[in-house]
Amino acid sequence: MAIQKIGIPRGLMIYRDGILWKSFFENLGYQSVVSGKSDRQILDEGIQLAIDETCLPFKVYLGHVVKGMRSGGVGLRCRTKKKP
Repeated sequence: MAIQKIGIPRGLMIYRDGILWKSFFENLGYQSVVSGKSDRQILDEGIQLAIDETCLPFKVYLGHVVKGMRSGGVGLRCRTKKKP
């Protein structure tokens, strides 16, 4: 299976370096997508998964990862396509 799309969550240090990683993967020939802006829904997704002692920035990050995975691959995973 070949990697088709690389998702980059907009959170933590990945947010700061997101454009770098987007350019890096695109120069290697991959399609890369940076997740959307943070909002209350993304925070709520992260809160559902995190334990109470988790810091707010990590909860937002988790929300970006979950939302991306549910919407088709934007997150920490790569989408793959089987070769014919």
